[in-house]
Amino acid sequence: MKKRGILINLFLCFGIFLIILNPVSSALPDGSNVSRSFSSANIQAGDIFTVNLDVTINGAQGAHTYYLIDETPPAGFIINDLGTGSLSPQGHIKWVVTSGVTTTTLSYILEAP
Repeated sequence: MKKRGILINLFLCFGIFLIILNPVSSALPDGSNVSRSFSSANIQAGDIFTVNLDVTINGAQGAHTYYLIDETPPAGFIINDLGTGSLSPQGHIKWVVTSGVTTTTLSYILEAP
């Protein structure tokens, strides 16, 4: 009986995962994406540099209503400026946009170890 309960919970969790994943995957074919670039091509120890996230939103007006970006800088790098992001949980830089979704560039500043 206990084994059956575990299997049912597993299937329910998988079903919820598919429901959550489905809207995301259906939005991707329109070409919307996020690309990362750096202010310097050659980063040395102690260098301070900017990371740019170019958010491109394609598709019909209002097709996208929200997005979440969660960046995790490499271990040892120091976050000097979050830009418009937030630091929650510690070590993650997040942007949550729940309305007015448009093409934009998000930036933050790191210091190399």
